[in-house]
Amino acid sequence: MSDHEQITIQETPFRVPMRYQAGHQLNDREAMALNQALHENLRNIWAPKVKKGLENGETPETLQAQFDEYAQSYEFGRRRTRRSGGPDPVPAIALTMAKDIVRRAVKEKGLDWPTAKVSEAAQQLLDRQGPDGPLVQAARQRAEAERAAGESVMAEVGAVLDAAA
Repeated sequence: MSDHEQITIQETPFRVPMRYQAGHQLNDREAMALNQALHENLRNIWAPKVKKGLENGETPETLQAQFDEYAQSYEFGRRRTRRSGGPDPVPAIALTMAKDIVRRAVKEKGLDWPTAKVSEAAQQLLDRQGPDGPLVQAARQRAEAERAAGESVMAEVGAVLDAAA
């Protein structure tokens, strides 16, 4: 790892030091800044999940338990995949599918709707169908297929990573 990195400020490149390395001991202000960044990241990640959970009737206690699990294992800069007990991907997949359908219908009717109106109509469509409607069922199938595909290629991913290292 280099001891400097380049950033651009007002289209002008600047060399900046890499002050923090693994094992660096933090002073109080640095710890406070990292905790603030952690809290902001968690808030940004969880805001839509909490909104959706509350809309779907989940209790704050249930959401807190899910949040605790997520926050405990959170690492800066690491992309996460869903683990057992984590947030359910099905509502997000179903909403994406519903938005696609609404967009197509709006286009076919020659209408020009803003994104917010498409999203609202998509949510209404899902609400009308209920928790076991065709879109939610299709979303469950898609989520399971993605999970299964991910598990089936993990050995290959390991080999690719080992070869690239």
